[in-house]
Amino acid sequence: MSTVLLEGRQGPVVVQFHAPWCGPCKAVSPLVDELEKEFQGQVEVVRVDVDSSGDLAREAGVRGVPTLVAYREGKEIRRHGGTLDRNGLRTLFQSAMGNTQAVAAPLGTPAWHRFAKIGAALALLLAANQFPSMDWLRWVGFGVVFWAMRDLCPSCRSA
Repeated sequence: MSTVLLEGRQGPVVVQFHAPWCGPCKAVSPLVDELEKEFQGQVEVVRVDVDSSGDLAREAGVRGVPTLVAYREGKEIRRHGGTLDRNGLRTLFQSAMGNTQAVAAPLGTPAWHRFAKIGAALALLLAANQFPSMDWLRWVGFGVVFWAMRDLCPSCRSA
């Protein structure tokens, strides 16, 4: 991680990489604000606009926004790309504080991801029925079904 970004910060830090044009960033920012207040004095929150500080984002290995990274004593503890609900963010903040159970706990897949995968699978399977010449859609649809079901399996999520 950037020594410039963490310079002078000894305690737990959560870095939120975002962009002003990013819809998911706008959705997760109010939740980060709430948790910043909840963990005030325990976890410091740093926000990095990837458009104006692209060098910091590249140095941190950020490939997409929003990305949230938890640091403790200057070392990366946990990273999540994409949106999170309040519980997932709380787990991220707790992992920055050194809660070993939080570090091991899954942050979770947002519910809309599961529904989007299932919807895509159904669309592919319906398209395969409508267009018999495109039978390969059926196999892709089944693949997406298994991918969506993996999110529901507790032992698969922990792997």
